[in-house]
Amino acid sequence: MPIALDPDSTFKIILRSDEDKPEDSKPAFIFKYPTGRQWRKIAQVQDNLDDIESSNDLANKVFDSVKTLLVGWENMVDTTGQCIGYDQEKLEDILTLPEAEELIFAVLNQVPNFKDKKKLDLPLDSDTSSSVKTVKD
Repeated sequence: MPIALDPDSTFKIILRSDEDKPEDSKPAFIFKYPTGRQWRKIAQVQDNLDDIESSNDLANKVFDSVKTLLVGWENMVDTTGQCIGYDQEKLEDILTLPEAEELIFAVLNQVPNFKDKKKLDLPLDSDTSSSVKTVKD
């Protein structure tokens, strides 16, 4: 199954501002891997950030891009320490625009983790031995 279609293939992104927090309480955003079309659409937003004239349009495009692949978060707490359950509609109440842009850049540069990479490296089901010719010295 292609990694972008596998519901179990996800990756976490931790904002730079949270990297020094303890591992057990570090906030993380969970994303699914983008299809080629999704990657291109998000890359186009990233490429055109400087050309968007309206601040509102900029915010809409950036947050919509993040929401495209966001499937969850963990260790997210509000200013009083209360847990914030996953709800995409709360995203704009949690992140600043520069943090959302950071997530876009990280998503576009994501490489599959070891578990997901292992799926990509599985041998083909078909027998290719008959099509391989050996080179003689």
